[in-house]
Amino acid sequence: MDIIQRHIALKINYLERLIRQMPDVSTFTRINKNSVSTKVRVHRNGTTLYTAGAKTQKGQASLLSGELKQKYLAELNSLYSYWHSKWREPVPKLVRKSTADGPSVRSPLLSLENYLRAEPYCNLAYPIRNGILLNDKMYRSKGEIKVAGNLSSLGLEFKYETMLDAGGHGVFPDFFARSVEINNCAYVEYCGMLDDPNYYNQYIMKRQLYHNMGLREGVDVVFINEFRDINVSDDWIKLLILHALEFDAKFEVQPMQFRTRL
Repeated sequence: MDIIQRHIALKINYLERLIRQMPDVSTFTRINKNSVSTKVRVHRNGTTLYTAGAKTQKGQASLLSGELKQKYLAELNSLYSYWHSKWREPVPKLVRKSTADGPSVRSPLLSLENYLRAEPYCNLAYPIRNGILLNDKMYRSKGEIKVAGNLSSLGLEFKYETMLDAGGHGVFPDFFARSVEINNCAYVEYCGMLDDPNYYNQYIMKRQLYHNMGLREGVDVVFINEFRDINVSDDWIKLLILHALEFDAKFEVQPMQFRTRL
């Protein structure tokens, strides 16, 4: 199983667990003598958990939960179709091994708490001018657009230009990426002007700052390096990022039944 196939299997496993934990939501109309009202019914396995008015806060929250479940179902069925058209084999169940197999050495800077606290677009000393728009977000270059597109196509969460304190020096990684399925994070740097001596010197200084912070290249920080005549393919970008996110994660593979829809 290659790393892309494992990533898709992990996403399928994650969505299956998530959907099974979510109750079903439906609406019905209640007609009284003097009024007609819409109610929301929340149920699981044929048992009603509660009903609420569609316009109440609880009812609105339940409707949003129902919409979210439908979104997850659509995503899951799309992944099923992709899996079976590409590999034509059962989707395995991937179980993460316990930490008894060895403690994680991933930096505390890459913790979930840090990711949730991180604010994007913090590099105010160098505002984005003539940026490029992708999915209502601005990026500095076509190369960063390419990386952002690959992160999105992998279904990874990410934040752009968050800030790290490198002992009095502000460092702004291009991307702070997170895999929900693996629950690991990594910084991703796009470096696309390495032919330029000044840019190259800044690149070396930034690598040294990451090293001083105890961040490992290729694991905690991924560098996507391009030159004028040497471009990196989308597949290679995905492999570099997934390898970093999976570095400390070990999985046991348990074959499961062939399935096409949940």
